[in-house]
Amino acid sequence: MSSRRTDRSLASLLLAQRLVDSHAEPLGPKEFWAVVTAVGEPERLLPGSTSSGDSHVFSSELTERIARRMASATSLAFELERLEQSGLSVLSALDDDYPATLRDRLSCTPSATLTCWPKAASASSVPAMRMRRPSVWPPP
Repeated sequence: MSSRRTDRSLASLLLAQRLVDSHAEPLGPKEFWAVVTAVGEPERLLPGSTSSGDSHVFSSELTERIARRMASATSLAFELERLEQSGLSVLSALDDDYPATLRDRLSCTPSATLTCWPKAASASSVPAMRMRRPSVWPPP
């Protein structure tokens, strides 16, 4: 991941990350992909976005949860910087460096975030990954 993270990447990480405390439960893979598909551009969810909101309607509970997730943007940015300086790379499923084979194999349910070590040089050379809640694939 380049040292300059895009708003798209930051917004998608905020939805599902478990790196910093938030006042709302992270979105699971199915929820994450449903929101990304509905919104189209997750960066529109960031506080202060110049976009005119979202024409899609989520439940009031999910709307509040997303808003609370987005509120940790500053904390997450500092944590991502700290991790990058220590040699770790955190990838969003919407980043160009996210392994395409993983995204392709898992269709609409790949993990929204990957923590890689050492810092990933390219999508084809991710040597180690950690998933918060690994599961058996395919599901039973």
